[in-house]
Amino acid sequence: MATAEMKNKRVLINPPGTEEFYNTWQYSQAVRVGDTVWAAGQIGIDEKGRPGSNVDEQARIAFQNLAGVLAQAGGSLADVVELVTYHLSMDDLHTFAAVKSEFFTADYPSWTVVGVSALALPELLIEVKATAVIGSAPA
Repeated sequence: MATAEMKNKRVLINPPGTEEFYNTWQYSQAVRVGDTVWAAGQIGIDEKGRPGSNVDEQARIAFQNLAGVLAQAGGSLADVVELVTYHLSMDDLHTFAAVKSEFFTADYPSWTVVGVSALALPELLIEVKATAVIGSAPA
């Protein structure tokens, strides 16, 4: 297959430890086509299946999970061009934003905040979805 054809092929990104999500819920952690990566909503549950106990912890875990997915796709958080975050309580937005600033310190991506009444699992307080363009990070 020619290089140009390969560039436009869809590649599923499912880092080790995420197989249960793929098999049970039938979705990939991310999909890469060319240099663009669409990352599914990352949640505040760690690799051992433990949810963070508050927004601060869940946000930190979700961003760590997102970083891992992007690394598996060949990128990093610096390549993120868009974030969409979902929140059970908008009262926690300042706490969430403080954690976000630990992971995005400059050249900020666009960011949409959505308040919701529920997420996929009852223990979840937030969810983070992202679009990244691999290699787009400023030098």
